Amino acid sequence: MTTAEWIRRVPWTVVVCAAGLMLLGLTGIAHGDRLSGQGEFAGRQTVWIVLSLPAMFAAAAFPYRPLRWVSYPLFLLSLPLLVFVHFMPARNGARSW
Repeated sequence: MTTAEWIRRVPWTVVVCAAGLMLLGLTGIAHGDRLSGQGEFAGRQTVWIVLSLPAMFAAAAFPYRPLRWVSYPLFLLSLPLLVFVHFMPARNGARSW
């Protein structure tokens, strides 16, 4: 796949909306850090945003049509796993791990 084809396959509306939400969330976290006097969360969130951007572009450019045949078996496999999680013991008050 050429670079031009890859760029055409990316849904730019989704990318722009996701970037806006990331920026909005990061500003809220930074403001909360300033109010609390602890400046650790905004930096950690920035690291995760930088690490997630390549994954977002890779997922957006991935051709999903060839995997259509495996989607229903994976869905049927996930349903019992969701039920299994419900019966797991609570850990730190959370049951969904």
